[in-house]
Amino acid sequence: MAEAKVLVWLTNQLRVKDNPLLCAAQKISNNIVIINVLDDLFAESSQFGIPKMSNLRKSYLYQNLLDFNKNLQEYNINLHAYKGKSDKIILEFCAQNSITHLVYPMEIAPEENQIQQKVLQSIPSTIQTVFVEDGFLIPTEQAPKKLPDNFTKFRFMAEKNIPYPIENILVKKQNNCFTPNQNFIHWENTNHNQFVVPPGETEALKRLQFYWWKSDNISLYKQTRNGLLGDFSSKLSAYLSLGNISVQEVYRLNLAYEKVRGMNESTYWLFFELLWRDFFRLTLLKRGNTMFLKRGFNNNILPDLKIDKSKFKQWINAETKEAFVNAGMQELNATGWLSNRSRQIVASYLINDLKVDYRLGSAYFEHALIDYDVCINQGNWLYLSGYGNDPRGRRAFNMKIQQQNYDPNQKYIQYWKNLKTTI
Repeated sequence: MAEAKVLVWLTNQLRVKDNPLLCAAQKISNNIVIINVLDDLFAESSQFGIPKMSNLRKSYLYQNLLDFNKNLQEYNINLHAYKGKSDKIILEFCAQNSITHLVYPMEIAPEENQIQQKVLQSIPSTIQTVFVEDGFLIPTEQAPKKLPDNFTKFRFMAEKNIPYPIENILVKKQNNCFTPNQNFIHWENTNHNQFVVPPGETEALKRLQFYWWKSDNISLYKQTRNGLLGDFSSKLSAYLSLGNISVQEVYRLNLAYEKVRGMNESTYWLFFELLWRDFFRLTLLKRGNTMFLKRGFNNNILPDLKIDKSKFKQWINAETKEAFVNAGMQELNATGWLSNRSRQIVASYLINDLKVDYRLGSAYFEHALIDYDVCINQGNWLYLSGYGNDPRGRRAFNMKIQQQNYDPNQKYIQYWKNLKTTI
């Protein structure tokens, strides 16, 4: 009988440490190869005239793949990364490499599911497929069976029943599919290599150690998380969105810190944010396509939002009447990243002041953010627009009050105003 060869198809699980897909593959065979495809649906298509991925986002992904490939080499595993149509690429790869098993991740969002189904339908039935869940703090089988639409209700149901997550440990073994010292990333970098959040698993693990143990900054997270300049938050969003670290790894580390240095409101608030992340993922799993409708899923009767390209362009180009909003958009355009506070401010302004359809803002965030996560992005835009999980409907931020509270001396505004000419 021919020896089993396992192809692990990874999308946003770009890590070696605590990766259940890699460990599931290793239980089948030591002969493992990994494939990642930047699908044309994301790399080449657009919505509302907005490309789904900026060159900066593509470059950030590329740098992540380079780091992932380097880390995999230490375990005698190769990464093959492509850009194109996933079904065609994976079918050809399976045929050329005599693949016997395909391990693939759970996808939640409609477009990702569409790609996955095409792949599964295209490969021969002789290839055994293994589905592995990843990305949840609470395994879906242990999540509330009747998910409430209200986060507070979900939190009370979930937070006391979270099992301690056992780490998935990969072992270095002989691998007949491995070719050492090779780079099989078959698409080109877009020449952007300076990022506000350094890319890759290696940097992600450094960040965890720094933020919790070396700096003790986690102990002040709740007080500093609404900052705008400097090292004021965990900066884990990009690492979680691309799977450079697992949410369980963050949870375990937070528990370990609390055991050694004590629990406080900041360590709880970090855990609280992890629950929000699960809540939006479970909501998309429950609601599906309705999460992407103009009026979302809650049937709220609210003033209509328009597809106004002129106002939308002002917002994108940081040319609105609000300097605070413009600073946020300048930062987003320059870095592909925004603080949580700035995201809420610019989003509220687009929806409530410019009266622009929230879907345009959501599409632009997908285009621009290096930490883009479909569940969190869509969940938050729906929440602010009044068409999602907020039981109080659409709530507008007062821009003057926001600036007084979070940028009273206009340091943030001036910083990005001064940098605008160099961007």
